[in-house]
Amino acid sequence: MDDKNNLDLKKLDKLDIDEVLQVLNSWDFQPPVKEEIQEESKSYVRFSKDGMEASLFLAPPKEKEIYTQEVIHSFLETKGVKAGIIKSTVRAMIKKKVYNRETLIARGIKAVPGKNGYYQFFFSRNEKPTPQIRRDGTVDYSSFNVLQSVSKDDVLAIYHPATNGTAGCDVRGKFLPLQPGKDMQKLKGKGFYKFEGSNTYYASMDGKVEYKDNELTICSIHVIEGDITSITGKIEFYGDIVINGNIEAGASIRTGKTLTVNGNVEVCQMFAGGDIILKKGIQGAQKSKIIAKGNLYADFIEQTEVEVQGDVKANVIMNSVIHAEGKVYLTGKRGTIIGGYVHALEAIEANSVGNDVEVHTIIHVGYNTDAMDNRKALNNNEKTLKEDLSNLMRQMGQLEKYKNTNADKSMIEQEIRTLQLQKNDLIIKLGKLKEDSLKLQNILDKAKGAYIRIDGSVYRGVVIGVDENQFSVFKNTSFMRYANVDGKLTPTVIIE
Repeated sequence: MDDKNNLDLKKLDKLDIDEVLQVLNSWDFQPPVKEEIQEESKSYVRFSKDGMEASLFLAPPKEKEIYTQEVIHSFLETKGVKAGIIKSTVRAMIKKKVYNRETLIARGIKAVPGKNGYYQFFFSRNEKPTPQIRRDGTVDYSSFNVLQSVSKDDVLAIYHPATNGTAGCDVRGKFLPLQPGKDMQKLKGKGFYKFEGSNTYYASMDGKVEYKDNELTICSIHVIEGDITSITGKIEFYGDIVINGNIEAGASIRTGKTLTVNGNVEVCQMFAGGDIILKKGIQGAQKSKIIAKGNLYADFIEQTEVEVQGDVKANVIMNSVIHAEGKVYLTGKRGTIIGGYVHALEAIEANSVGNDVEVHTIIHVGYNTDAMDNRKALNNNEKTLKEDLSNLMRQMGQLEKYKNTNADKSMIEQEIRTLQLQKNDLIIKLGKLKEDSLKLQNILDKAKGAYIRIDGSVYRGVVIGVDENQFSVFKNTSFMRYANVDGKLTPTVIIE
């Protein structure tokens, strides 16, 4: 550097800033050059998390080197790829010189689990069939049937055995074991057969199909093609009865299971251990009675007394007395209750109740005052019987002590035997009383949360009852729900 480009640090405090900048700008300063180091790319293999796929990143070959299938296969093996190499991809990468990008090079074989065995049934297993809804909104009970009839030699079911599945392996060669399916047990029951070595089940008789918990049963059906008249008299059958004709006035029918009537029903007495299906309804003229341990389905019910342990489903109920331990559903476009008394333990649902001429109509859900009175009476009787039993046991104990100190034991023993008979009688009465109390309690429990829902009109004069409470509708209303809230009958408007 020239002297003029040198700075005298001793005179730094006297230097002008422009002079300093001029000297600094005159210096020939160059930053050091960083030597670039270019790393060569390297080939590698990347595995998926589940080990079922591997991708190859292939670097360009060095000068005077070439890739062959053997070279690539050898490289993959050193990296742990033992199975599933896609040979067509290897050839394509060599031919098209696919470098510096990951390419799927191996794919494992997934283990396919076996399928469980299953039965293909040729009948419906729906335990709660429902009638069809017509286009106009009415319910078609004429097409409704809870019985599924079959003829002898009809195919009932075909069993499809379980499959073993297939084993697999990942790209590292790890074995993936097969998972065989599980076979089902053979069908139990009666009324069917199958040939040796076959998986097809056939009906061995005409009858009705019942299936539950892997048990298949064909039950006999009593089919009556003609009408039932007063001349026909009384019909009784343990199984199911199907009447394809009408039931005229004066007939009496009892069945242990389901009763289906395809024709009209007039004044008659009916009892069924299962469901009753009246596809065209009943006109009872205030002289008919229907009792069913199951459900009652009918297009209409007029002037008939009904007691069912299940539900009642109908289009119309008119001037009838209905007692249902389940629910009462008025379905279809009309779905109405007009006149009479309808009681359900759990719920009543209808489109309308009553009519413009204010026919006296009572609907009630839940328990009533009789149930509460019965519970009090049962509790009092149980208390009395327990006191009598306690007194009797005390007398017997005293006689046992006296017997050991008295010479004439025969009279005392006779008295003890008499008391023992009385004791046994009291124990039997207590057992029966407890059964009645349990049944009543079950009824009260079932009645909890009972409600009435009307999705249309509720006419003036209709009497609404829930549990022990009731009131009369004083003006026409609609879209109402009634329930017991904190001991009071509470109406609310349906706004759904």
